[in-house]
Amino acid sequence: SSQPGDKVKYNPIGGASSKVSTTTGTIVDVKGSGTDAVYTIENDKTNKKREYHAGNIKGTPDTK
Repeated sequence: SSQPGDKVKYNPIGGASSKVSTTTGTIVDVKGSGTDAVYTIENDKTNKKREYHAGNIKGTPDTK
């Protein structure tokens, strides 16, 4: 599972099945664990922080 400081690729809107393009950011906080975890991610482009559920995270920036 992802931890603060990890770089991740994620869906900024919608859920796991959303067809929007992914973006990258850095996890700054994690609440909960497993499928109930909520991650605060700082967007690499905008530097804005928002909370996302585990399903929005698609892996590392290198993940195809």
